[in-house]
Amino acid sequence: MHPVDELAHLRAEMQRLNAREVELRAKVLSGHAPAVGNGHRVEIVRHRRPACLKDSLPEHVLNDPWYKETRETEVVKVVDLARVGGGWAELDDAPET
Repeated sequence: MHPVDELAHLRAEMQRLNAREVELRAKVLSGHAPAVGNGHRVEIVRHRRPACLKDSLPEHVLNDPWYKETRETEVVKVVDLARVGGGWAELDDAPET
């Protein structure tokens, strides 16, 4: 299987698994599922951490570039060629020929 196609399949499977995880987590947290299974148990732990309340900061701080930074991330988008017509025309990063 081509690596791009495998990536698309893995992402679809991960999405399905994440949805199932959300369902199971909700059952455990609500008490509708036992906390101990045949081979595993859950432990519910709470973590606390401080958070900045941006809405309570003065306007001059929010608008001051000193307190801002630009962060950059790389995103790998997987495009289903069957859904977009199979060509490069729909892609922003079409290869140059």
